[in-house]
Order: sequence, then C-alpha cells, then structure tokens
Amino acid sequence: MSVYVSSLIIGPTPTWAPESLDDEWLPTKANWGSNGKMSTLTMERNLGIGPDKGARGHIEGNFAQQGDRVSLVDGASGRWFNGHVGKISRLMQADPDAEIYVATVYGPELLLANKVISGRWFATKLIDDEEMAGTAVTGDRIYSNSVIVQMPCVLNPGGQPNASESLWALRSDAVGTDTKESAVFFPTGRLAVGSVGQAEHWTAYVALKSIVELFDDGDVISDETTDWVNIKALLFAATTVDPILPEVNLEGKNLLEAIAAILLPIGFGFNLEPWSVADTDTELRHRLRVYSLSDPAWTEEPILATFGSNIGDVATAEVIRLDTNEDSTGIRNDIKVIGDVQRMACIVLWDDAIDDHDLLHGWDVSTYPISTYQNSDSKSNPADWSVANRTTFEARYLPTSKEFLKYSEVWRKFALDTDGSLWDNLAQTSDLSGLDSDFNDHVNRIRTFGPTWSVDGAGDAARWRPAYVTMEIDGEPTSAIGIPQVVFDRNRTSFKIMYPNIHTWQPFKQFHPSHGSGITFTSAAKTIEIANMFYLDLIQNTLDGSGHRFIFKLYTSIETDNFVVGHRTRTVSQKWPLTAQKIIRQPNRFKLRDQTADFSGGDTVDDSAAALVFANQVGESIEDADGNTAIVLRELDKSYHPGIGIPRTSTRVIELTVDGVTAAVAPIINGVVWNFSEGVNTTELSLDSNTVRM
Repeated sequence: MSVYVSSLIIGPTPTWAPESLDDEWLPTKANWGSNGKMSTLTMERNLGIGPDKGARGHIEGNFAQQGDRVSLVDGASGRWFNGHVGKISRLMQADPDAEIYVATVYGPELLLANKVISGRWFATKLIDDEEMAGTAVTGDRIYSNSVIVQMPCVLNPGGQPNASESLWALRSDAVGTDTKESAVFFPTGRLAVGSVGQAEHWTAYVALKSIVELFDDGDVISDETTDWVNIKALLFAATTVDPILPEVNLEGKNLLEAIAAILLPIGFGFNLEPWSVADTDTELRHRLRVYSLSDPAWTEEPILATFGSNIGDVATAEVIRLDTNEDSTGIRNDIKVIGDVQRMACIVLWDDAIDDHDLLHGWDVSTYPISTYQNSDSKSNPADWSVANRTTFEARYLPTSKEFLKYSEVWRKFALDTDGSLWDNLAQTSDLSGLDSDFNDHVNRIRTFGPTWSVDGAGDAARWRPAYVTMEIDGEPTSAIGIPQVVFDRNRTSFKIMYPNIHTWQPFKQFHPSHGSGITFTSAAKTIEIANMFYLDLIQNTLDGSGHRFIFKLYTSIETDNFVVGHRTRTVSQKWPLTAQKIIRQPNRFKLRDQTADFSGGDTVDDSAAALVFANQVGESIEDADGNTAIVLRELDKSYHPGIGIPRTSTRVIELTVDGVTAAVAPIINGVVWNFSEGVNTTELSLDSNTVRM
C-alpha cells in the first residue's frame, strides 16, 4: 500500500499541492464506517528506536498538517481510501526508546458532517403562483427558482404534509432538462383550489434526494456512481411506494446526521465508499450506498476450512478467525405502537334543557342574577337603569373596567367540566358519553376544545377550521348567526364571549326589517320582537325556559380516551418462551378522528391498520436474538462492504443467523476494518443481526 499526500496550502481560499508519494508513511488500519459513523485511516511514521532514533527525523518535525489530503493506493486494485488529516498524535517512550508520529485521516463522512441543514426551501412566489394556477412547467422547477427561508427544517410537522406536489432539481447547476426527483416545501397542509399545487407528504426517497442535491450540491457524493435507480427501487420495495415519513426534524443536523434521521428509523442503512472515483468532470467523489437493515439484497458466505484443519494453515480458506455469540436478553416480541389520541368532531349545546353532556354556564346565577338589571317588564334595557345599576355594571362587566378580571366570567363563560375543578357547587362532572359512544367509560381529566375539519370531496385533504360558536332562536332553525369575539381557553373546555358592551348588545338586530336584510322568522311580528331583544334577556329566558329562548351551538372537537393502537403479540412460532414488551409512541404518525352523528362534513381517519403494520415491521426487526459476529479474513478484501449479509460460512458451514437454518434474515456487516502490516494483512468484518433499534 502506498500513501500519497496533497499538502494543504493555507491562504484566503484553501488549495492543495499536487499529490505526491510519501513512502515514509506506514498505513496501519483503515475502518469503513456506516450509518453515520466516520471512516478513518490511521498511518504511522516511525522515527527510530534506540541508537537509531532520529535517523528518520524527530518528533519536533511537521510531517503532516491538519487538512492535508491523503490517498491510500494499491497498484493492483487502485484506491482504497481518500480523506483529510484530522488528528495528529506524537508518542515518545523510554522502553523501548522510541518516537512515533501518528496521523488519523477521516473519510468522506467528515465532509458531510461539515454541511448543516437549516431552513426550508420554497419555490419563489412567481413560480409558486404558477404552481397554484396550474401553469408551471417542469423546466421552471430548478434551484434558481427556489429560495431558503430560515424556518426550522421539519418534514411533515405533526404528520401534516408540507412537500411540493411537483418534483424539482435542486443542484445549483441544475437546468430545466435535468431529471427532477427532489421537492421544495409547500405551506403545511395546503389544499389548493381544484387540488392543484396542494401539499404532499415527504417520502423517504424524495427527502434523501432533496437534501443531498441541495446541501451537498455535487461536492462529495457522486451522482454518476451512486445508483439512484437502485436506491429508489429499494425504498419502494417495502410498500410498493416511496415510504411516507413521520415528522422528521432536520434543523441543525449536519448532512450525515440528516441522512441517518431519514433512513435509519424506517429500516435502511447507508454508507459512503471511502475511496473516491473521478467523475466525467475529473472531480473525485464518493458513491453513496443504501441498503435494508433487515433483509440484505446481497449475501456472501466466506470460506471456512473443513473440520479437522487448522484454519490458519489452509491457504484456500478465507476465514482465519470466527467469533460469534447469540444473546436473547434484548428480544422484544410483544410490540405495542400507540399513536395519537382520538378527536371527535361534535356540536355541544347550551339551551334551556341542559343535559349533563351540554355546556354549563360559568357563573352562579343566584349570586349574579340578571333580574337586578331588569325593569318590571323583565327587560334589561339600559335606558331604564338607575344610576346605581349603571355605575355598578360599567365598573364590573365591561372589558375596559378595572374590576373586569374579577367578574369576566359573569354572563360570558360557558364550559364543560371534564375534570371536576371548574365549579365547587357542581354535584358531578360533565358526562361526555351523551355526545357519542366513543366517550363511554371516559375518565375525568382536563380536555380542550379543538378545531373542526371538513373535506370537499373524496381524496381531498382536510380543511381545518378553529372551533366556533353560533346562536339561534329555539324553534327557528334557520336563524343561526355567528357569535363575534369568542375566546377559547387553551387549557380547559371553556370559552368566553368577549363582546365588549353586552348590556347594549342585540344579537339579532340585523334581522330587523329596517335593516333591509330580507330575513324573517316565522312571522313579521316575531322578527321585530326578537330583533329588539337584548342579549341578557335572551339568557334569562333560556335559564327560565320561557319566552324567546336561544341555543348556543359550539362546533368543536374533543379528545376521547381512545388512542390509535397497533399491537403485535408474541406468537407460538417464536423460539424465545418469555413475553417481552416494548411500547412505541408515534402520535405524529398515526391519527384517529371521527365525528358524532349530528356533525356533518368532517372526514374520518383511523390509522390503526397502519399502526399494526408498523408494529409488525418493528417486531420483525427486534423479536429475534442479537447475533454479534466478528470474522477475520486472511487477506485485504474490498468486496466486503457494510450492508452485505453473511448468513453462514461455506465449506465448513457455521450458521450465523440467530434463528437457525430457516431464518429469513442474515446478520449484516456494519463495519469493515483493514489491518495493514508487513507480511500479514487482514480484513475484519463486524456483523450485527439486529441493527434496527426503535
């Protein structure tokens, strides 16, 4: 093995001198890393021992500097390693009297680790407007028509799609004719008019291609030698489509970490070849490999000498050492995947026949009677108030008054008491089971009023709408009007009506004939009568169950106590007799939402089946024993690389699969070490049968 060095020339822009042979460097070990681990090459410079010490230089000398480029080359098989010096060590010792100079060279992973993911890349407004209008052409979807906004780089936040429907080319030198397999960000959950330009979920392949194109930009990873067609087919093979990613936060991760964050959780590993190859532009770049962590597409069976032979003496065999163990203590064969809590879209009422699942008024009617402000005709017209009543009301019940915080709930607050802490005088908490059977056997706990959702047609994404409140006159179903200035409590199932002057508020005044609305109730006289009624009088009528009463309708969603659950239980076919449980929470990935019978227009989502599929996938990867194997081969061998499966040796067969001969999955190489020494060179393979860990 020969070491070639390109010395760093320090200047405003770092450059490197032409590559030259340095036969004083002795390579000792090269490690091919995978799945985010660095590849390294260690080389030594022996400066002499005993009386000869110093004959080949001394430890004060500078034989390498940080950043030097190094190539390890074999005349017969070409390059074995390319990288940059990242660490220098010096050793002096008394016995034996020696000085040694050591340099550690880091492979291409170091360069990817220097590139940081930050921000979201969008189409420019011009191109995005064309996307929305359906007039954008494929030639427009290139890097020069994108812009990075410094929002956190989060794919599918909360499980909601935020990738472009169209595919882009994101290298800086991209032209309109380039193959387009990347994506830009779209607004989260966007559903465009006519379903054109709507947001899609980020998938594994599109996300991987996008970050490699945008953040590596053809610097380290070779597009020519990387088999993107095979990588795409591999990722598609599991589900026949590109796997949709859960929420993945890439913000602040370096490119090496980001690739790992996309691939490892869905069961795929990766590595970079530590040797570089010249592309057609003569630049040296590295091939990216992607492989399944549970089902290797490529297997090898190293040759082990026949029984009775000393394996170190048989020149035709490859293996000179085999060290394997099987450990069942890490088995998990009862997998439960728990997704998000179910949200139930519903309509909650407040009327004169309040049931225990309806809204309750949030003030004590005996302490704060509306009758205090009503005249003899049971009308609360402020024009009839005494000076004392007006003064008291304006000091307490208007948002601009200094005492308002103390009295802000009076005649304004409506709530469900789901945990028993809102009012001391209630005999029991709200019984949500009256809303729907999905609330049966619910527990008393804090819940919140959430948004509602609707869809326009089959296959369309859900349109989300904040919870809202309407008011209608009892017996007049077409009289519903929206209530202005409703404020929802973020931590409770309650809301307040913050209309400023509730004492002068006549909610249905807009229906008065003098306003020309053209809307009437069942009679013209009733229209005029209701239009002139004050909000406080309507509340009193509803509390009394007499006169013209109104109904509050709250359109909202409420959490049930049901969750998405996918449960893979231990099967009788498994060798390990003990049940070993594992719980995985994936609330952003698996959703559950439904609607009550009286709520229309909302879609239903139940990802329980998908959660079970995921539980099965996890179970397949961690329900077997851990099988760790180290194999030492008698020669240097570049053909073994991370991702290759080793199910067994050949000639003398030693089964390495942890489940016996019939096991479907072979242990996989996750690291390769080449040991260089005079006379004896070896290749060490590190295998792990269980590289997927949740």
